[in-house]
Order: sequence, then C-alpha cells, then structure tokens
Amino acid sequence: MYIDKVAMWEMSALWPALSHQEVQQLYERLLNAASAAQTGGAGQPASIQAILAAAHPHVSHDLPRPGEPGWSDIEPIHNQTLSRSMLTSLTPPLPGERQHQLLARMANGSATSLMELKMRAAGASTTLIEDVQELRATMEVDRQLLLASRDNAESELEDLARRVLRMAQATSTRIKLSAVGNPVAAGRPAEAIAADLRARPHDLAQCDRKPLLHQDEELIFGYLGHLSDLCRFDWGLS
Repeated sequence: MYIDKVAMWEMSALWPALSHQEVQQLYERLLNAASAAQTGGAGQPASIQAILAAAHPHVSHDLPRPGEPGWSDIEPIHNQTLSRSMLTSLTPPLPGERQHQLLARMANGSATSLMELKMRAAGASTTLIEDVQELRATMEVDRQLLLASRDNAESELEDLARRVLRMAQATSTRIKLSAVGNPVAAGRPAEAIAADLRARPHDLAQCDRKPLLHQDEELIFGYLGHLSDLCRFDWGLS
C-alpha cells in the first residue's frame, strides 16, 4: 500500500493536470501491463542476466519486429519486455512534450487527436479538453455547411484562422512573459490560455468579421481547437 501511494504521488507530480481518480486509473493500467509482462513468456532464458542483456539495447526505444535486426535476441522475452514506446502508448503526454513527440504518438497508433495530445502536454484538465472537443464538434457542423454552400469559404475561413491565431498567440506570449511570477500558469499554460480567451468573449467574437460562425465566441473557441489539430496552435508548448 505504501509503495502504491508513493508511486501515485510521483505520477501526480509528473501529470499535475490529472485528477486523483485519473492517476489511479493510469497506475492500474501500468500495473496491468507489468503483470502481463511478468507472466507473458514461455521458454525463458536461463538467467536474469540473459534477460537483461537481451533486452537492454531495445528498452529505450521500441522492440524489433520479426525479421528485423535484433529480433532473434529479443524473441524469447518479447512478451515480457516493456519498452519506452510501449509505456508511452499507455500514458498521457508529459507536460512540455514537443510536437515531434506528439506526432510520434499518433504515428504509433494513438487514437487520441493531436489537439488532445497537445493540450495534455500543456497541462489541460480533462474537463477543459472535453469542453474544447464538444465545441469543436459543434463548430465543425457549421464549418462543413459553410464549405458546401460558398465557393470562397476556404479563403474566408483562412482569414478567420489568421485572426484567431493572432489573438491566441498573443495571449500565449503574454502568459509566458508573466509566468515568472505565476508558476501555475507556467506549469499549465493551456488552462491559463483558455481561461484568458474565454474571459474576453467580445474579443473572440470580433475575430469573426464576415461573420462565418455567427460571431459566436464558443464556436470560435472550438475553431481554435480545430486549428490546433492542424498543428497551427500548440497551447503554449513552444
């Protein structure tokens, strides 16, 4: 029990945006993976030294597949080895993970959207992420209707994107500059950026001059989530 508490305390420090229940669920997921690895192999090598020697070159990245160099060394304990790549797939992004790392997660089969991965890495809570996902889904209906009904919709949406991104980037920069005196904002920039933007609904609405999204600040905030999914906004990570 003490070891479990210490491990979850360490995980809470690594992922401060996760709730206590989410940390417990993550810990159980990792325990299940470790248990499966412990019981995953038949025909084990004769000694722990042999296991460590065979696994060591591979655990820092990913395990070789059948036919690849190193497969013959790792094959006897393949099902008992947890690589960095495997553990990454089981855990949310660490605060501050860079875009190439987030893209690597997706390339390795993560079903999570790039927007969610970025927001997680930037300290966003589950509540905020779910809110942005819902607003983005609502906005997407309007965006698709707009694209279907207007020949110049793409260029007009690009104009809107530039204005929304200018506002979001300016907000992100201001929060970074003030982070020295605000460690909470420094550790969770996505929360700080979202709170700041949503506290200025009139400014968000003014980005939509045409209007394309009815000057609805919630839809425009959802559009920012869409732009994040297109690698155009990183929620304060860079």
